[in-house]
Amino acid sequence: MAQVKSQVYLSFAVFLLIFHISLAQSIAQSPLPPEGLKAEMAEEWEKAIEVYRSILKQEPDRIDLWLRISDIEARLGNLQEAAATLKVAA
Repeated sequence: MAQVKSQVYLSFAVFLLIFHISLAQSIAQSPLPPEGLKAEMAEEWEKAIEVYRSILKQEPDRIDLWLRISDIEARLGNLQEAAATLKVAA
């Protein structure tokens, strides 16, 4: 269990680094999809993940969407899934 927590903490540190590096690039590329943001604002987390994953099928290099999914998974308490998503984003 301690190893899993360490792995999650390391993944979140990587997330922060990737986030800061890629934020400017992501904003310049494409804005976040309004339907995903709307779902997040309504706390419809699974719907937001579904929206982001559907876009990722066409645009797998959208780091911003991978980061959103990771953040949502962390909010839901799915830390292993959040960490796995961060690895994909990296």
